Amino acid sequence: MAVIKSIDFLPGIFRSTANKKFLNATLDQLIQEPDFKKIFFNT
Repeated sequence: MAVIKSIDFLPGIFRSTANKKFLNATLDQLIQEPDFKKIFFNT
């Protein structure tokens, strides 16, 4: 699973700490591959 960071797509002038924190909390959550776990129910 590759880790994709949205900050890597920004030009250098926009790669500030504030933008990195914001993108990590918002956009990076949407572009990551899902981490599914299989759940079994005993019925």
